[in-house]
Amino acid sequence: TQEIRVKDGVVVLSKFSPRSFEEDEAEMAATSFVLCNEANVWSVDDKQLAEAVGNFKAPKKSPEYEGGKTALRNWFLNHPLTDERAKERLFRVRIGFMVNCKGEAGRWQVISKGKGELFEFSNMVLDIVKTMPQKWSSAEGKKGSKVDCWQVLEFTVSNGTLTNANYK
Repeated sequence: TQEIRVKDGVVVLSKFSPRSFEEDEAEMAATSFVLCNEANVWSVDDKQLAEAVGNFKAPKKSPEYEGGKTALRNWFLNHPLTDERAKERLFRVRIGFMVNCKGEAGRWQVISKGKGELFEFSNMVLDIVKTMPQKWSSAEGKKGSKVDCWQVLEFTVSNGTLTNANYK
C-alpha cells in the first residue's frame, strides 16, 4: 500500500508499505479506537487543540500518563528520530489525541503548525508517539465519572531527541 499526504496541493509525504491492503485493513480493525460516548466529549484547555478539533468542556481531572510526566519523558528520550536531517534541528511538536473512558488512546494528529521539512519531522514524531505504551488514566467529568477527552502531548526535538515531553 502507499500513503500519500497532501497539504495545500503539495505532496508532503509519500511512503510505501510492503504489506498488503488486507494486512493493513486487518491491523486497523484489530486496533480500532472507539469512544465510550461520542455525544459527551471533553477536552483539556488548549487553544491549538481547540482550533484543530473544536471547543469542548474542560474535565474536572485531565487524562494522565501512568508513572507521570517523568515516565513519559524517559520513554521518549529512548526513542529519537532516526532521520539524519532532524539531528541538526531544534523545533517543537504538538500532538492532539483522545483518551477514552477506558484509558485507551487514539485519533492522533499533529496540531502544531509546520511546513516543509518541519511538517515531515512532525509526522515522524507522530509515528513514534503512536508506538508508545498506552498507559493513560481517563479524564473525569464534573461529577467524577470517567469520560472521553482530548489531550495534548508536546515535545522539544533537539538533535533528533524528543526532550521536554509534556501534557496538559
